[in-house]
Amino acid sequence: MKKFIVIAILFWFISSCSKNTNPEETTESSKNSRPSNKVNFRLIVNNNVIVGHEGNITKLTIPSKLKGKNIQAIADGAFSKNVSLQSTVLPPTLELIGRGAFSECESLKSISIPSNVRFIGKAPFAACGSLKEIKVGPDNSKFSDIDGVLFDKGIETLIQVPAGKSGNYIIVDTVTLIDESAFAECIRLESIVIPDTVTKISKTAFAGCKGIKEIKLPNSLKSISQGTFVGCSNLRQITIPESVTAIEDGAFAHCSNLVSVTFKGSPPLTGKAVFTGSEPTVYAPANKGWSESYMNLKTVIINN
Repeated sequence: MKKFIVIAILFWFISSCSKNTNPEETTESSKNSRPSNKVNFRLIVNNNVIVGHEGNITKLTIPSKLKGKNIQAIADGAFSKNVSLQSTVLPPTLELIGRGAFSECESLKSISIPSNVRFIGKAPFAACGSLKEIKVGPDNSKFSDIDGVLFDKGIETLIQVPAGKSGNYIIVDTVTLIDESAFAECIRLESIVIPDTVTKISKTAFAGCKGIKEIKLPNSLKSISQGTFVGCSNLRQITIPESVTAIEDGAFAHCSNLVSVTFKGSPPLTGKAVFTGSEPTVYAPANKGWSESYMNLKTVIINN
């Protein structure tokens, strides 16, 4: 039933976007921009969906209505890579936020999800280096926040950690899924504690977390997804639990300082370029089917 609802929402979203092939455009008021006589910024709207923008602005308030129509959705990547945007107020009419809608908005400092939002795509605020917190309206029935981190309402899916967070982060022990790019470019985080309740870590979940030197994976984990730790250039060692049976493409790609990978179980199914850009020593248990050259890496067999 849940899958059907999501599919239905996405179908409605796509249908709304396709109804009008000539997007309407509106220019934001100059009072919300940097000091200037004219504002070179406009929202591009297709029916009731913001599909993009042109120009730069520091402060943006999105109105509930444009051209007489309620704004109900922000499309995939609509504000992505707007390096000037520091704050935005989303309208109470908003129901959907697309994939990567505000990703790589390097100056964005905070954002609040209105209570009527019922769908959020993957990595909505990924790699926003100045973002310190994501807040959710208290009456929202689908999403919630804890200490500025975005979760689903049941605190089972960790959706997005703002990239401006620093220090150490402990994931609450109700979480079972870490979503795609959830920690992307959290370069100021030094350590992350993952509880054993987590059974799935989606692709690129920790991509570009350059401050992490060591991370303990949960014993409940079944696989390591594509590009999970790509670009974690200061990661020095990792232990792969016995429960892991597959490691996907580029899982540890460009972890240039990775020197030690310890496996606790049998050799997992392995994708392409898993350790490209690094040459760690592999430590593996005896009597588990290991050879002395796993993926052309130096492999040390340890007798228990």
